[in-house]
Amino acid sequence: MPLWRQDNFGEISILLLTPKLRSDFYTTEALFIRFRNAQTRGVTVKYLSDGEIERRKQFLTRLWNLEELERPAFQIDIPLAFIPDSEITMYERFHDPQKMLERQLQEFRLKANIKDDYIPALHPYLGTGVFASAFGCKIRWFENENPWAIPIIDKDPSRVYDLQPPADTDGLLGRVLEFTEYFRTNTHGEFPIRMTDLQSPLDTASLIWRYEDFLVAMITHPREVHHLLNLVTELIICFVKKQREVSQDFIPVHCPFVWLPDGKGIAVSEDIMALIPEYLYREFAVPYNNRLTEEFGGLIIHSCGNITHCFPALKDQKNLRGINFGATETPFPGAVEALSGKTVLIPHLGLNKDIHYDDVNSYLKAVLDARKGNSGLLILVSPYMVDMTKPQTRGLLSWKVPAKLLEKDLQPIYSLIHSSRT
Repeated sequence: MPLWRQDNFGEISILLLTPKLRSDFYTTEALFIRFRNAQTRGVTVKYLSDGEIERRKQFLTRLWNLEELERPAFQIDIPLAFIPDSEITMYERFHDPQKMLERQLQEFRLKANIKDDYIPALHPYLGTGVFASAFGCKIRWFENENPWAIPIIDKDPSRVYDLQPPADTDGLLGRVLEFTEYFRTNTHGEFPIRMTDLQSPLDTASLIWRYEDFLVAMITHPREVHHLLNLVTELIICFVKKQREVSQDFIPVHCPFVWLPDGKGIAVSEDIMALIPEYLYREFAVPYNNRLTEEFGGLIIHSCGNITHCFPALKDQKNLRGINFGATETPFPGAVEALSGKTVLIPHLGLNKDIHYDDVNSYLKAVLDARKGNSGLLILVSPYMVDMTKPQTRGLLSWKVPAKLLEKDLQPIYSLIHSSRT
């Protein structure tokens, strides 16, 4: 087949479906810039054929329906978007949609030869504090780290009553919509758009209200906490609908980078779950998460830390589509025992400290040995793991990702996954 085709609108679609074509054709990272400067209106890049993307979607749809699969679903993750390079800082990418777009396309190219269940999607990510910023929290930016939201409430709980319901363009939310529109138009809608980072209502409230004071207030001033949670939940519902509208082809999951059919729910990050007792989680998290579930059809929860103590509450969560957790913090066998059959378990390698694995293979084997079957299991794995027990590798910024993934690094993962076929 040809390297490209020209359509009736004067645009060129580049069809890169084999390693040979890809290596012959790519000479720069700024592929879109190069072709916009040529005598075309733009360029559309396909890293996977339409048939392959459809095959993966059908397989993942069966996963979310909790069907028994012939093998475990899996995704090989390389978090390139969170790793600084020598030329462009994270700060620059947060403030320039073209630079962020190029970085994400670079990640797509890096993953193009991986034979897993990944579906490329663009992610207009401006940090965890975008919803907090809409309430007036200032954002502190860094050169090569994620931005922080500076809380506006501390020891005076009554200040929650001064907050007004924000618009869906307040704070950084307007810029998220601008990045979303930029990504869509500059790739001609070829890639779906992933939901921006969505901290749960409880996690977002803990960014607006100074963390330690917020934890105390859940016990001493529950009425004020609930007032704030109501405001945050309404903003989340409003904004997600708006971003979906702008995206057109929308994936309602920001973490982990997996595909979920739009209409099956949305994903939230809820790291605070690991820090509070189950009775507080039931009172301050579950009701607001249920409102999101009722609005969007279901919920995927991502949480770092050990969340075993909250499994009883998660069992009662309405339409819990998936739970993503670090298998080096939350023991995977306990998750299987408590939640298997109710939701999709999505383990990943966390800090590799509390529960330690010597290598990727030992992690994979432990997960595969503890599973009850291939239903409701999506394994996240990377051939390049972080070991937080070693001082020289403490911190994600120490990850070293090669320019090209080597087949010898991927083959052991493929072998273990496919040896688990039923």
